Amino acid sequence: MSWNSFPLEIHDQILRFFCKDIIDQYASLESNPRDYEHWTTVSELRLPSVPSCLQDISSASRVCHAFYQSIARDIKIDSRPTMTHLQTLQLKKIRVLAAYFDPPTTDWRDQGVHNVHVGVFVKEAGVFWRNPLILEHPDDISAVLQLLQRSSLMMVLPHLKEWVFRHATLKEEDGEMEYFS
Repeated sequence: MSWNSFPLEIHDQILRFFCKDIIDQYASLESNPRDYEHWTTVSELRLPSVPSCLQDISSASRVCHAFYQSIARDIKIDSRPTMTHLQTLQLKKIRVLAAYFDPPTTDWRDQGVHNVHVGVFVKEAGVFWRNPLILEHPDDISAVLQLLQRSSLMMVLPHLKEWVFRHATLKEEDGEMEYFS
């Protein structure tokens, strides 16, 4: 028996189980804040692997157009399309990580000292720069960019070229050129 020999209803049901499992896996990924500190000392110009459940759904959505349509639009989890649901979960993870590395402070000396490798965001949340929900919120992506080491910025900025052109402005202050969002 092959995939094409099953009725379309069975296709949809199998993909629905698959999508539900992916969302459950992603939502239940355990993060240990004690492991985050490691990412302040990493300096390699390589990204870690994304969570395997995100690799799985990415692969499944590239199998064929019908799979993509089902996963991206037709199959709904909690009344939202699977991809929208995953993107929302990813946005929440990015916000939690950014808040961890940039806690609110009243001490002016703690402002602006950030040195985090982008790998922590990729390992915990996936390739966040492809998520339109994150890119639609300039404060979220700006918060991440402000936390990153320079080498991490150099790895991420080429992926954000269009976003930077739309949201960043160049300002000169005291002879120094800086980008602000």
